[in-house]
Amino acid sequence: MAINRRARENGNGDDDSKASEAHLSQSGLDFEEEFILSLALGNSVFPTREGSSDDVTLKASSPDEEALVEFARFMGYELYERNPPEIKLKVYPNGYGNPKGVYFVTYEQLALLDFTSKRKRMSVIVRAPDGRIKIYSKGADSSIAPLLAGADPAAKVVLQDEKLAAAQSNYQFTVRRLGRFGEQGLRTLFVTCGTRDASWWDDPADGWGKKYADAMKKCAVEGPNEKGHFKGSCTSECRRCAIEESVERAAEMELLGATAIEDKLQNKVPDTIRALLDANINVWVLTGDKMETAINIGMACNLLESAMEKNGNLLRLQGDSLRRVELEIEENLDHIERLRRQERSSARKRHGDLSADYEDVGDEGEQEPVGLIITSSAFELIWQEHLRCVARAEKVGATHTFRDGLMGRFLLLGMQCKSVVGCRMQPNQKATIVRIVKEGVGTTTLAVGDGANDEQMIREADVGVGIRGVEGTTAVRASDYAISQFSFLRRLIFVHGRLSYRRISMLICYIFYKNALICFTQLWFGVFSGFSGQPIYLEWAYQLYDVSFT
Repeated sequence: MAINRRARENGNGDDDSKASEAHLSQSGLDFEEEFILSLALGNSVFPTREGSSDDVTLKASSPDEEALVEFARFMGYELYERNPPEIKLKVYPNGYGNPKGVYFVTYEQLALLDFTSKRKRMSVIVRAPDGRIKIYSKGADSSIAPLLAGADPAAKVVLQDEKLAAAQSNYQFTVRRLGRFGEQGLRTLFVTCGTRDASWWDDPADGWGKKYADAMKKCAVEGPNEKGHFKGSCTSECRRCAIEESVERAAEMELLGATAIEDKLQNKVPDTIRALLDANINVWVLTGDKMETAINIGMACNLLESAMEKNGNLLRLQGDSLRRVELEIEENLDHIERLRRQERSSARKRHGDLSADYEDVGDEGEQEPVGLIITSSAFELIWQEHLRCVARAEKVGATHTFRDGLMGRFLLLGMQCKSVVGCRMQPNQKATIVRIVKEGVGTTTLAVGDGANDEQMIREADVGVGIRGVEGTTAVRASDYAISQFSFLRRLIFVHGRLSYRRISMLICYIFYKNALICFTQLWFGVFSGFSGQPIYLEWAYQLYDVSFT
């Protein structure tokens, strides 16, 4: 974890550290305490106790959230009781486990802005014991950054020049640490806090409490734009998302630090993915992690190779505009074409033959591997352009498929790559990519997932496989097959899948044989019976045959 003050104390005393220290003294915030409080309060974890025991057991929907609350407890702030709207913390001033000086602090929870894969963050609004309103938020850096103090030009509170400079320096300092965490394959989050007067929430005329309550009443009846809000599949016009973002922006939050959690791979994951690639199965990994983390995980599980980065064959689609994405796709396709042309030329020289016999040398097995990284924002631009093309085609009575236009070029690029990694992907985007590959390429798709974010993708694929683990059973309930470890996928496909394929093939051949045997003998008997319709077999003979031989 990176807490701003502690990182500075362990740093080299550079300008960033001095500016951040000035920001700390001017704001009056104790970053360490606020950071730990944010982890202890900003969650949906429920603490439970059995009988009269004082030992607390945490019940969390996410292992990451449970880990952060456990860390807060280790640092002396234990989530002791959650009895809405009250949240009680047990504070250990002399360290966790030391009963000396232990006391309790109660906060009033005013609102919980749930995490969704679209928002990529969650916030909790509480009333502190001193009456002030605290807004704690944590989430992806890309979704938190626009909410920080000084980031919104239309904000009512404009930071002074020195505070703005310190806040920006503080942000850059944390982003650099976040980049290092991502390169190590850690899952990272920004942690922020905003402090406002009680009137900010309680004002009966213009308080955000009234605005939020009124907006929630309007959203009680779910409209088409709000459908699938908690699964992250709501539209850009979702009223619930709009009011939640408005509250967070108005809070003028300050960056406290960042967290980093190791997401360990299960046993034999690299071997399983290697077996899939060796079987000429195209593997696409769609994850919600940031790009650096996704690349590191891809390297760790043999999906990407270090040689790709070294040889310039790790391609990227990360443009922030449609024109930029179009250029990146064409540049990447040209790069692959030049690479394949060089391979064919080298093969001809190596074999000493300039004939056309070596035109296809360098195909599967001899090609230099190419990988592709695509961001959520770049794919969204491609998808929206495809929808616009479909709408224009429908107006003139034409059709526009996934093989046409920019989407077709994207599919061509993806299918020419050995592996594809999508980062910061939302659940609906995962399902959309599966549908595009299934219908655009015309191939059989298999989706594997272990969490609620993978449910839509699993349902969209021809075959869905759910992994039952710490992420819950949502993926398992939506799947066709359930396994407990990713490595079992290897045996599921290459052993049970092959045997199932053979059994079905033999059954189909047998059905043809049985029908041919019955129909042709009846047809031949018709020649001798004058095609009178008299059956050659008795009715009970069919049933006896089925019972005895099938």
